[in-house]
Formats: sequence, structure tokens, C-alpha cells
Amino acid sequence: MITKAVQEGQLKVRMGAFYDTETSRAQQLARVLGQPDLCKKTFEEFISAEMDVVVEAASIEAVRQHAERVISSGKDLVVLSVGALLDEDFRGRLISAARARGCRIVVPSGAIGGLDVLKAAAVAGLESVVVTTTKSPKSLGGKVTGKTVVFEGDVRDAVRLFPKNINVAASVAIASGVNVAVRIVADPNAETNTHEIAARGAFGEMKILVSNVPSPDNPKTSYLAALSVIRSIQGMDEVLSLGA
Repeated sequence: MITKAVQEGQLKVRMGAFYDTETSRAQQLARVLGQPDLCKKTFEEFISAEMDVVVEAASIEAVRQHAERVISSGKDLVVLSVGALLDEDFRGRLISAARARGCRIVVPSGAIGGLDVLKAAAVAGLESVVVTTTKSPKSLGGKVTGKTVVFEGDVRDAVRLFPKNINVAASVAIASGVNVAVRIVADPNAETNTHEIAARGAFGEMKILVSNVPSPDNPKTSYLAALSVIRSIQGMDEVLSLGA
């Protein structure tokens, strides 16, 4: 999506390099831009390339393995696999490193809305936050014959069991500062990825429902999630910022 946005002029940026442990993936992206030399075969080559911002779109493990190195090199980091940041010690190290280097860590809002409300409400305290995600069985990597609750429990367990499907809940947990309850539903008739956030606290009550079409490039995520990455990059140089 980002490569396409650059091609179509939505993002006024210059691509510096691509890297993936599966080199063919990086090669494919570089070829789309007609710049095969942008594909780097090692992370050392990648991190040494001339660029100001690194966008992670790989996995929780990739964030754990490479995020500190990215920040220590003086580059801003956009994190999509936000489940990695549920580890408070790891998140704290990244924040400290970013402060020391004058870098930013940006987490796009992804497939949901309401993170601004949760951050504001958290100032006065939140009593409970529940995230209910409904997707097709194909998106969740399983098979069911009817609408089925495939998970109900703690956000950390949800991220551990569904690392590529539940970044929404991780973002909500970090924004709210509470132990979020998660419910994942597989629905064979689902034509969209649906996320409902229900929160209660001193501020009152909130309920937000977002229904997203799957990304054409990756049915495990939502189209809106990809668009939010583009918007986050667009906003990095803006002086006016809206939202909490």
C-alpha cells in the first residue's frame, strides 16, 4: 500500500530501502518502483541506507529483534505490529532510546477509531475496556461451520495466539492503560472485519463500532489499517495535530 501511495503521489517521500528476511518480498517491492537496488539482503545494509523513517510491516518478532537498532541509528520508527509494545520493559527501553536520540515512535490507529477518546478518558481512570473482533474464519486461519467465539480472555493471550489479527486490541490496551478484555469471533458470513470497543470510566461510557473491508493485499488485516499508515506518514511533518 505504501509503495502504491508513493507511485500515485499520495505520499511525497523517497523510498530509501526495503528489507525482509525473505528477500523475494523486498525484491518485489523494489521492482514495483523500478529500483531493484533498493532491496537490501541484510539488515546491516538496510539500516545503513539513507532514510529518516523506518516503517515496520513484518511481525512482532521483527519489532523485538530490530526496533532498538532502528532507533539507536537515529531513525523514526512506525510500528504496525504493536503487540510487541505490550511488553512494558521493552516499550520502556524503546521510549528511553528514542528520547536519547530525539526520535519518534509512531503507532498508526490501524483498523479502529477512538484511541484519542481512550487516552483522554484514561487521565481520569477507566474501569473496563472490552474489544470484540469479528472476522471470517479464513482471516483467522481456521475453519468453522457457524458463527463461533474462538477466543475470550486477556489481551496478552489474544496477541500471543492471534499475533497477525489482533493488533487493534494491543493498541487499545496501550492507549487505555488497563488490562483489556478481548473476544474474537469467527463468522463464515462476515464480509467485513468488525471491531467494537466498549469502555466505561469516570468520563462516562463509550462504544465504537468500525466495520472494515479486508485489505486487497492481505485478508488478515483491514484496508483501513493500511490507509492509517499512509495517513500517519503524511502527518509526521504537519504542524497542526488533531486528537488527544
